[in-house]
Amino acid sequence: MDEDEDQPQAMRPRPPDPSSTIIRSALWGIFGLLLLTTGCQSVFTTDAGTVDIVLRWGAPVRVTEPGLNFKIPFAESDHTIELRERAYNIKLESASKDPMEVVVEVTLNWAVNKDQVVQMYYQFGKLDQFEERIIKPRLPDAVKAVVSTFLVNELLTKRNELRDKAKEGVFKVIPQEIMTITGFSVTNVLFPKKYTDQIEAVQVAREASNAQEQELRKQNFKAQEVFNSAKAQAAADKASADGEAYA
Repeated sequence: MDEDEDQPQAMRPRPPDPSSTIIRSALWGIFGLLLLTTGCQSVFTTDAGTVDIVLRWGAPVRVTEPGLNFKIPFAESDHTIELRERAYNIKLESASKDPMEVVVEVTLNWAVNKDQVVQMYYQFGKLDQFEERIIKPRLPDAVKAVVSTFLVNELLTKRNELRDKAKEGVFKVIPQEIMTITGFSVTNVLFPKKYTDQIEAVQVAREASNAQEQELRKQNFKAQEVFNSAKAQAAADKASADGEAYA
């Protein structure tokens, strides 16, 4: 008899259980996936021109600099704040001093102050929300108040003065603690069609008048030339006659 046959049934080596092998492989796979996820969760990159606010359980704890940064997996998250200049464009329906309805297009350039990004996040969250709550409601009133002090024709001839006064008004109503206004411009003033038609008619009449005046000057110049020629000829004839009489 073989020795294996002599051993008791309980002492014989059992073949590996396929189900236990599958379970072990699955556990190692889950562990590897968890390890990879944890590694990805702990590393992030802050791009140039931005900062990231690191939030721990939703509360800001620090602000990062551009480059490779780390955070506690699952406990901390990051929120990017752009420091680059932003342009806010708006069309405003306003009225001149006359009064006449006009549409004014303005552009406000601004950037968030780096040392105030946490305060900005506490109060407003995203930059778009700051624009929506602060710039959007305050900018129109400031510009309209200035436009109403100009006559409609002055909106054409005093564009720089309009820009400077509107900018001054905007600075008064928009706080500079969280943001910095880096530029302001009046990009366009649109007038009603009836007014532009009047301007065009005046311009056409002015051009026609200038053309008539130029033509009159030409005719006067030609008449003067004819007169001068006739005068010279008369003088020459007189001199010739005087010469003959003397002879």
